[in-house]
Amino acid sequence: MELKKDRRLARLEELKEEELCVKVIADLIGVKPGKVYYDIAMGYFKNAEKSGPGKRARIEFTKAAVKEYIESFPDTSQRVEELPSKRLEIPGWDWDSL
Repeated sequence: MELKKDRRLARLEELKEEELCVKVIADLIGVKPGKVYYDIAMGYFKNAEKSGPGKRARIEFTKAAVKEYIESFPDTSQRVEELPSKRLEIPGWDWDSL
């Protein structure tokens, strides 16, 4: 029974991290997160997860990657329209494994 409780608590922590990444994306883009933005956030989160240990490291890596990605668009309207289809190229990231 204790093991089941530990698993639930671990999953709850994971969900909190995922939610935080979605909020980071939304703040940087300047919109409320919807389905498309959630998918993008999860892509960044899963890749950031591979980048090193620790929650803070993953979150910081995610924030830096998203900021660089968003800044690659010349204006806000283009960001919102093209965001789902454009990929950020970072060495070591495997988009096809997502």
